[in-house]
Amino acid sequence: MSEGMDAGLRALPAGARIALVAPASPPRPENIDAAVRLLRDWGYDPVEMPHLRSAHPRLPYLAGTDEERAADVMDALCDERIDAVMCARGGYGSARILPLLGVAALRAAVPKPFFGSSDITALHDWLLEQLGWRTWFSPMPATNAVLRDATAASMLRRALVHGYPPTPVESGTPQPVTAPVRVHGRLRGGNLSLMAARTSMRTDARAAKFTEPTILLIEDVHEKPYHIDEMLRQLVAAGWCANVAGIALGSWLGCAYPDDSDAQVATPRIIKRIAHDVFDPLAIPIAMRLPFGHGPAAHTLPLGVEATLGIGPDRASLSFDS
Repeated sequence: MSEGMDAGLRALPAGARIALVAPASPPRPENIDAAVRLLRDWGYDPVEMPHLRSAHPRLPYLAGTDEERAADVMDALCDERIDAVMCARGGYGSARILPLLGVAALRAAVPKPFFGSSDITALHDWLLEQLGWRTWFSPMPATNAVLRDATAASMLRRALVHGYPPTPVESGTPQPVTAPVRVHGRLRGGNLSLMAARTSMRTDARAAKFTEPTILLIEDVHEKPYHIDEMLRQLVAAGWCANVAGIALGSWLGCAYPDDSDAQVATPRIIKRIAHDVFDPLAIPIAMRLPFGHGPAAHTLPLGVEATLGIGPDRASLSFDS
């Protein structure tokens, strides 16, 4: 790994100062309190950024104004006294602050571990494209995904304590291949809704295309199947899949049809059908039901690193170059 990559995915020693930011929607105050206690219990020093508990004066779904949220992210990433930055929750609003982030100031800063998922996909994508920073796609500490899920919490803690590389990720369920497949590429992606939204926000069409072999992570939550179909086709039409060597699908919590009698069964089934309908014409291999995203027991995965995706009839695995 390069020096910058080491810095962005490094292990954090006991006592490290972790800034908590809210780039999107406002976390619940009681969840912030619980997140602070959790990080302290893990031996770290949580730092609440000034607008972590703020609310937008007119738009209640935003944690403060765009300028306030952007300032917290910038200050946390540039402050040499901060060792890592952790997004308290997602929601909506990360993409709104991207034009307010200072590329020059961030290029002068030393990369540091950055954690988040869901709406934070927009920031992960921006930090990698603009600065080459590797980051952690992780459940967030002021959400039930960590506070009420011991497995997800332990995976997040492992990334903090041990850094890169994490242990390989596996899905021990039947996979949509008849013979083993093994592909290699740079790990990109995250939340489908955010990736699809960014295809319409880019001013440079070339920026929507991966220029090297890529393994694409895709997950979402509470989206109707036909909308998932539409968003996947947006990625294809925008050129995102031109160099995709393989696709790893995560959890799809609440993405079944409302009248499905067994959503736990129906969701993987309809996602599998949609994925094959979209990606089979492109001959892109697909791995199903890897443990990342909004579902239970979510793992913390590094973005921007070289990885290998193995798919066999009985299981799929994702491993990371050391």
